Amino acid sequence: MLINILEPNFYFEDMRGSLTQLVRKGYSQFNVVSSVAGSLRGGHYHELNLEAFYIIYGMLELEVWKKDDNNRERYIFSTGDMFEIPPNVVHSFYYKSESLLVSMYSKGVELSDGSKDIISSEETGISTEIINLPEKKIEKDNDDELPNCVSELWAGTRKELKNIKKLNIRVNNENRFKLKYKADYSGLVYVKCFILREKKLKLKIENIVCISDENEYEIDSKLIRYNEAECMDNGFYDIKSLDPSFEFELPSENIKEIIISGQWFLEYGFSEIKSAYYHMLGKNEGYSYSQRDEYIKELKKRLHQKENKVKAAEKHQEKAEVYSEVLERDVKERDEIIKELEYKLKAVAEVDIDFSFTNKLLRPWERNLKLIEAENKVLIKENEQVKLEIAELKQRIDKFEETLSSLIHKNNEQIRSEIKDIEQNFINFKDFTTTLFHEKHEMILADRVEINNIQEHIKSDVKWIETIREEIYNEIYKNVSERKQLEDKVNQYLINKKEKNI
Repeated sequence: MLINILEPNFYFEDMRGSLTQLVRKGYSQFNVVSSVAGSLRGGHYHELNLEAFYIIYGMLELEVWKKDDNNRERYIFSTGDMFEIPPNVVHSFYYKSESLLVSMYSKGVELSDGSKDIISSEETGISTEIINLPEKKIEKDNDDELPNCVSELWAGTRKELKNIKKLNIRVNNENRFKLKYKADYSGLVYVKCFILREKKLKLKIENIVCISDENEYEIDSKLIRYNEAECMDNGFYDIKSLDPSFEFELPSENIKEIIISGQWFLEYGFSEIKSAYYHMLGKNEGYSYSQRDEYIKELKKRLHQKENKVKAAEKHQEKAEVYSEVLERDVKERDEIIKELEYKLKAVAEVDIDFSFTNKLLRPWERNLKLIEAENKVLIKENEQVKLEIAELKQRIDKFEETLSSLIHKNNEQIRSEIKDIEQNFINFKDFTTTLFHEKHEMILADRVEINNIQEHIKSDVKWIETIREEIYNEIYKNVSERKQLEDKVNQYLINKKEKNI
């Protein structure tokens, strides 16, 4: 391991709260670092300083490697974790949720000569390219500023891809972008690019250039495959996923750099949803599972309210469609009346009669015809307006259903995962208890067999004892009988002898 996993020096807790003592000595500079979800930080090392971190809350992915070695190690840390990074170890942080850390330096980064003990990884020959573009505010994001977004490029085969490059980017005000992925793609044939992770956007790739040592190759736009996307009339692709990506094949096995340019339009971010998601899971300190359950109940309540709004909108849409059908039918009937009147006017015009009389006769019909035509135009205009309102309402409902379905899917997936874990734990417990029961049952059966054998031996011994007892009783009775006969004989002898003496 390139890093050291630590524990706080001292911890105390009672009814009033808790106290965590991180270190007692060995450090001279302390910083508090706050990071938004999705941000990428670090990408440097220290020559003189031993640096330690304690996570107050949040979750991050740590990537470390030695400055003279590109063999990397990855770790996942969350609330309450503490670790230490030795000198000359490059470290890069990717924050999976909003996080707050304490960083501690053994000597301090400000040196006596005015320089800082912070050396970029670019000095090691390892590029961690960061594109800092002007920020853009998104009205649908609740944050005042759009946080950093991560773009990742994976390469390999269609079945097995690995992370080749990670960029930290911000959105351009003109919605245009140009990304450069410098790396060694030797032997790789397929590329998948995750662009603006955790964002909902519309995307159009205008140009992809793959550069080798000798040639430049431009990827045909028809060969680019957008994932979970729907093509729009303006050439943009509406990415349905909150992890938008696209794929293409490499034109050569010796590519050294990939340049991707195009346009994007962000609809909303996932940073707040993700932070709430981690809170819901109870992963942050001080957030209990009961609070998580309450949050889930509140979330289900909100979803139910939104579903009711959708149903109300659908009913309104149905009424609007019925009204539109009535208008269309009414317009059709009036068109037929107009055609009939026009036919009558034409027939009258072909007849040679007194026009003065004809004009008097047709003047009311002409007036009625003009009124009907005017009403017809109004109805047609109203019908077109209703159709536009229906189309707009359908778009709003579709967009709302997409957002709602995505949120429900994320929540359901987590709930299913937890239920699956609980079921697996129950199955494991059941299997354990079943095995234990069978073992105890087998022991009981063996004990019963042994007890039965002992009982049979006891019965046999009792029977033998009864036989011996009977023989002894018979012998005793025989001896008593013989003794009594002898006593009778002796007494008779004594009596006879006494009589004889007399």
